[in-house]
Amino acid sequence: MSGDTKRNAPLIVYGVFLVALGILLFAFQLWDINLVSFGWPLFVIIPGLFFFVGMLAGGKQAGLGYLAVPGSIITTVGALLAYQNITGDWQSWSYMWAFAAPGAVGLGLIIAGTREGEPGVRRTGAWLLGLGLLFALVGEWIFVRILGVGGAGFGPAVESVLPVGLVLAGLFVVFGGRTRRT
Repeated sequence: MSGDTKRNAPLIVYGVFLVALGILLFAFQLWDINLVSFGWPLFVIIPGLFFFVGMLAGGKQAGLGYLAVPGSIITTVGALLAYQNITGDWQSWSYMWAFAAPGAVGLGLIIAGTREGEPGVRRTGAWLLGLGLLFALVGEWIFVRILGVGGAGFGPAVESVLPVGLVLAGLFVVFGGRTRRT
């Protein structure tokens, strides 16, 4: 890649992104989709995706992988809002917040650690992503099954994972610590 092309790569990526966004908005107009009532979560999702675009546009420049962290958080919040807007299940936010933090933070750290070649960051991200999933499952179980609020919940197939996951996590804590040095 020549020097001029390398310097213009971020502009090219942003340009392609803007063209795609324009085509999407034109399609909404063409098919008479009310963007404000149906697609307003895109106003959250698209800025989140810009962080990923910036990460990719920067090439292999060190440190840009960490743009995945705010990108993951903002995009996940937008996706959750899109789900709630489509289904009307707004009360699910009582447990879905765990997907945004710590879940999406962990996902962003996994991406950043992979891109930056830092296994410790990837491990921390995996723990945070796991905690986010655990918090969401426990929160759903408490709010939907015990308190009766929080919408329809995840359903019985996913909820059966919670008890098994807790037993496995407990066994790991009890027996997995034996090989560690204190």
